[in-house]
Amino acid sequence: MSATSKAPDPTAAEGRSLGYFLCWAIVFADIGTSVYYTPGILYHQAGVHAALFVCMTLVVFILLTIKYAEVAIRYPEGGGVVTVASRAIHAIAGLVGGLFILVDYFLTSALSALSGVIYLSVLLPALGPVVVPVTVLAISALGGLNLMGVSPAPGPAP
Repeated sequence: MSATSKAPDPTAAEGRSLGYFLCWAIVFADIGTSVYYTPGILYHQAGVHAALFVCMTLVVFILLTIKYAEVAIRYPEGGGVVTVASRAIHAIAGLVGGLFILVDYFLTSALSALSGVIYLSVLLPALGPVVVPVTVLAISALGGLNLMGVSPAPGPAP
């Protein structure tokens, strides 16, 4: 490295963008799918008080959205919970936070797939006895597609 060249700043954002549609798709895949299976679980457990829980959840989601936006502004280089916990507390806290996020991703995908197959079994009653194997097959197929890599459809960027 010459005396006039500068080392890259590891905290600087790279100026890349996913675009609104891809950001929406990624966030919806993690948070938005809950809308499909949560009501069934909620109404079964809470009964007539379900509407109150929905309102309380809405308030929590709004507060969580504000915090997500704050983290994105304070840490434009990314890293989410790992970066925030590592810098605010300790590297071990960042590791634990990252592990919790991974567990969340696995549980969210499994629960979304299971509830999707259960809802599909209402339309196709023959699936009733094989809900779990079909769910495992669906998750395996999506995992295989993920390992192979799926490229976005060609077209103009958003």
